[in-house]
Amino acid sequence: MNKKIRMAVTVLVACFALCDSFGNSFVAESADSVVPAGVYSDLYDDRRANQAVILDEYGMAAGIGSGVSVDYRGSGSSLNEINGVRIYKRNTSISGVGSIFADISVDYEASGGSGNVSGIFLRKASQADGAGVMVENISAVARAAFGSSYGIFNYTSSLGNVEGVSASSKISASGGNESYGIYNVIRSRIGSLGNLEISADGNSVYGIYVQNESEIGGMSDLKISATAKRDAYGIYLFDSSRIGNLSGVSVSVSGAEAVGISKDDSCSIGELSGVRIYASGAEYAAGIQLGYYSEATTLSFKNSSSVRASSSGGTAYAIDSYSSNSLTLKGDSTVHTLEGVVDSAGELIIDGSFALENSAFGVESGMTVKGGSMLSWEGVLEISGGRAEFEDGAKISVKLDVPELLGEYAIISSDSEIAVALSGLDFEIFNSEGELIDGVSLALRERPGGGEMLVAIPEPAAFAAAFGIFAAFAAAVLRRRKRACRAGALGVLALAALLALAGCAGTEAAARGKSASVSVVCRDGFSGARAEIARAERKLVKGGAEFRNPVSVCCIMARTLLEKRLMEPLGEGAETSIAADLGAGGAFRVRISCGGEVFDFEGTENTPEGGDTPKLEGAVKISRNGKSEIRKFDFVVRRDGIAVGDHWIDAGAGK
Repeated sequence: MNKKIRMAVTVLVACFALCDSFGNSFVAESADSVVPAGVYSDLYDDRRANQAVILDEYGMAAGIGSGVSVDYRGSGSSLNEINGVRIYKRNTSISGVGSIFADISVDYEASGGSGNVSGIFLRKASQADGAGVMVENISAVARAAFGSSYGIFNYTSSLGNVEGVSASSKISASGGNESYGIYNVIRSRIGSLGNLEISADGNSVYGIYVQNESEIGGMSDLKISATAKRDAYGIYLFDSSRIGNLSGVSVSVSGAEAVGISKDDSCSIGELSGVRIYASGAEYAAGIQLGYYSEATTLSFKNSSSVRASSSGGTAYAIDSYSSNSLTLKGDSTVHTLEGVVDSAGELIIDGSFALENSAFGVESGMTVKGGSMLSWEGVLEISGGRAEFEDGAKISVKLDVPELLGEYAIISSDSEIAVALSGLDFEIFNSEGELIDGVSLALRERPGGGEMLVAIPEPAAFAAAFGIFAAFAAAVLRRRKRACRAGALGVLALAALLALAGCAGTEAAARGKSASVSVVCRDGFSGARAEIARAERKLVKGGAEFRNPVSVCCIMARTLLEKRLMEPLGEGAETSIAADLGAGGAFRVRISCGGEVFDFEGTENTPEGGDTPKLEGAVKISRNGKSEIRKFDFVVRRDGIAVGDHWIDAGAGK
């Protein structure tokens, strides 16, 4: 080759390299590749269904520098995945990836294919020690009915610390069927998150999603927001995953159903320090939600944290625990705010100072306010479901919501037992103007179906006499309705006992034959069977704790039997329903109808003699497309709330 030809080839190669680096996309050729500074705005088209603007299949040690920007806008009909930066090679594990400076914007409209959009996509890849992600901006927009959007997609991969580089640093995901600010799944790890705004909006959304033995070391100085037409979650943990301490984190979520932080199935969360959580849901809202399979949990609050919830058409829960295991709310020396119902299927323990706003307690297994703890509220605090105990040294601070300051007022109302030695209870009572009232006394009063704690504010002249009357009640402890079913010598007590006895008999009769049913309608057509069955289950179980085991276990089995159809959109207006009947001897029948399939469960729930783990066994008839089959089942519900066994026995099929 002569000299002129060599010069021409050299110039031509240089031109191609310049165009590839600055005009279109970049593809690493080895781990030593370096991405030149510039703006990259096209996909690297290698005719695969998964494409990226910057593709790294080797693990570039230099990472991506601060002069690199991705700004892609496009549309098409055949792509499944569209990534700003993609670090993945099939059948290969990648390691040693350098630090990534992220200034990435990806917007894709799919007329076919799934059209999943990610700002950064990692699979089976890990960053080098000390490397991390410095975020200026990561934006992923999916304009596809069935696609999903991900700010960061971290799958079986490891990232260092993900930090914002300025006060305006942001990670956002929007559009598609589901949106995830950060998606961290399948034994993945992120060192920590800090100095960032993380947002997700669309149909069903998750600010941060951590699943299947994955973890995030800690979070600080974050603003997390999630806005959805359907379900919105700020932070979602599932399946043995964990996150470390949260410090200076705010979480704001809104949707038809909205949850600030949700954890289930052997997950853990660190301290909540200076945390602000707010959930607003049209049908359901929970600041913190603990799932059915959650183990015994302690939520540790520090530095005046707050958890608030509101709902325009349903119940708002500050904290909602489905688990039958204990829940402890532990606080430091500062006062923490809870707005909304605090509901726990397991024992509730309060160990700290909490200000209650528009709150009530639902405590199926009872509650204990530890000595040294403080509860403050305005008006009457409602406690339902189980025994409420105030240990010696506990304190209550109550602001009366009535203008009259003479007479007696209920400050706690319960449908069960209130256990307290009033002489050991520290208290302060304020008028509606917030002024401390002197000379007040407390008493307990029984009433049919429960009891009350009262405050008495006598006239000064009559104070001494009134105090003597109330002192007689000081050591009283309310009894449950059934305990009131004892004969008394006095006519008043005898009448109360007769009334309570009637109540007891009615309760037992109801337990032998109780029914409940709910139905939910798919609002926009994109929701799948998993979400719709979960919605219906939540509504039915909330209506009666006795339905919890049979209904929840049957829902698990139904979701298992649906298999691949679990995530398929049901279609707008599709109805999902659950009906349950409880009979004598632990007998139950549950019918679940979803997506054109009907599951008819019939069996018994019994606890073996000497054991403490309920066992559910029976058979299910599965009807679909005019045909049916019958399968037997055998499940055990452990004390930690996990259904085990999963024993299925085919028992024939027929039309």
